[in-house]
Order: sequence, then C-alpha cells, then structure tokens
Amino acid sequence: MEYFEWNMFTEFYKYLIQNAEYYVSELSDRTLSNSGLFIIWMIIAGVALCLSMLIFIPLSVIVNRSREEILGLFLDIKEKKIKSLYSKCENFINNLQIGEEDDVGSLDDLDRMNEEDPLDSKMKKRKRKFKNSSMNFK
Repeated sequence: MEYFEWNMFTEFYKYLIQNAEYYVSELSDRTLSNSGLFIIWMIIAGVALCLSMLIFIPLSVIVNRSREEILGLFLDIKEKKIKSLYSKCENFINNLQIGEEDDVGSLDDLDRMNEEDPLDSKMKKRKRKFKNSSMNFK
C-alpha cells in the first residue's frame, strides 16, 4: 500500500512540476512578445519627440523674433500719441457705459482738439532712446 501511495504522489508531483514549467514558459513567451511591442512603442515615442522638437524650435524662434519686432514698433510710438489714444479709449468706454451714443461719434472732435493743443507746438519733436532697445536684448 505504501508503494501505491508513494507512486501516486510521485505522479502528482511530476504533473505539478510540469504545470509550473508550462506556466513559466508561457510567461517568458508573453514577456518576449510584449518586450518587442514595448520597444516598438518606445521607438515611435522617441521619433515623435524628435519631430515635435524639430517643429517647435524653429516656431519658437520665429515667434520670439516677431514678438521683438512688435515690441520695437510699440516703443517707436510717441508718448503724445499714446496719451491721446488712451484718452480716446477712456472717453469711448465711458460713453458706452453711460449710453450716450451721440457722444461716441465725437472722438473726431477730441482728435482735432488734441492736434490744436498749444503746448504741442512749443515742444520740440525729439526721438526718445529707450534702454535695452537693441535687437540682441531678450
């Protein structure tokens, strides 16, 4: 009887080992197939990153250059003109808030008044030099 029990446990043990070997081989096969897929995805991600950087860097250079040009244009506007535009905008917004639609058209009158200002004729036209207005400054 002991021989029979020992023989049955031996067969059971063999099948357990065989089952574990099947499980390990299946896991290694899946790992190998997934590792190939993982490597493919990593290569695609790297290529996409490089392409996006190749597109992003020139675009950022162009945007920075145009931003500097626009800021330079704004620095060239005379202070007198800025003040007159500011007052026109304030008057326009105030007239809109009050609801006086007839006064909205009076911006031309304000423009004529600003042109006939006696202080403006006395002031000499001079070009202002701004600090750090060179193109190399960022």
